[in-house]
Amino acid sequence: MTRFFLFYLLIYGGMNLYVGARLSVLTRKWAPWGHVGLALFLLGMIAGPIVSRLLERTALVWLAQIIGLVTYTWMALALWFFFLGVAIDLWNLLVRGASAWAWKGASVLRVGAVQGLMFMGVMIGLATIWGTVEAQYLHVRTVTMKSSRLPVGSPPIRIVQVSDIHLGLIEREGRVRQILRIVERLEPDMVVSTGDVVDGTAHHMDRVVRLWAGCRPPLGKYAILGNHEFYAGLQRSLGLLSEAGFQVLRGSAAAPDPRLLVAGVDDPAGLRRTPKLLADENALLPPPGAARPFTLFLKHRPWIEQSSLGRFDLQLSGHTHSGQVFPFGLVVRMQYPFLHGFFDLGEGSALYVSRGTGTWGPRLRLAAPPEVTLITIAPAGS
Repeated sequence: MTRFFLFYLLIYGGMNLYVGARLSVLTRKWAPWGHVGLALFLLGMIAGPIVSRLLERTALVWLAQIIGLVTYTWMALALWFFFLGVAIDLWNLLVRGASAWAWKGASVLRVGAVQGLMFMGVMIGLATIWGTVEAQYLHVRTVTMKSSRLPVGSPPIRIVQVSDIHLGLIEREGRVRQILRIVERLEPDMVVSTGDVVDGTAHHMDRVVRLWAGCRPPLGKYAILGNHEFYAGLQRSLGLLSEAGFQVLRGSAAAPDPRLLVAGVDDPAGLRRTPKLLADENALLPPPGAARPFTLFLKHRPWIEQSSLGRFDLQLSGHTHSGQVFPFGLVVRMQYPFLHGFFDLGEGSALYVSRGTGTWGPRLRLAAPPEVTLITIAPAGS
């Protein structure tokens, strides 16, 4: 936890320090009190997410929601401000170099401090409006796989995947009702969650649990633990998922249909918080080449063990949010090359990575729309 706070202060604090340095142009005329006010505002924005998490445990959940909504939204605005500001700084550096060495008239292309702030203000305003709209509209993504593991002539198996809903402080009952309306319309045989159903401290979740408990697909609901289930508290998360009607797969498998095997593992975050070791995929999954049903593998992070290829037919993952707000996806892709979408991994195995069904932190998405995924598994030749 200490390392997390140090990382948080170093990265997010440094970003806000940069924002403050750029905005100080506007507060200069009211110095020194303008600078003091700006510094206090930025300190409040840095501390706000932590304060809201502490208040979430109390009866002041309404105050926690207000502080969380404001400060997490600022987190996205500061990110955009930082990227745009650095882009302008690099442009001015290029112009300065061109003016000094090659093109004496290049200095006219330099972006001034006030001009830069006006440009960034317009761009961030447009991104905020569009990001708010995009975050609210759930897309239905469809994936169809034809497999010889299903007997010819048998009906297809329809599975709805949700991932990274992050129910808690910001995402509440409204998001669950939106999801369940889609599930009711799609009429799947089964619902699976690939982690991070809950967020924060997972307090005050009674109404959310009751809504989920009312969803009863024929082949049941299955879930795995993402990193945020461990952050919220293992026992609390397991209790909420159980009350919501999910069977949690923790290094285990279930056969809800003779044609289908569903296996799942914990997120690696559990290694740091519980003594339970991660399940060995090779021991959990069927051996390659074996006569087996269609094997669906639930794994929160889109990491692929080469030794597992051929042991599952389709791995469902999430975690990446596809970056959630552009251009953060460019950073996320460096750690998770399988950012979102369907991938043929070879040896008879495939991967689908969800963009996520909710939002973490700011209730914004930009160039990464949230989704509910319908996976249809049909017999080969159908």
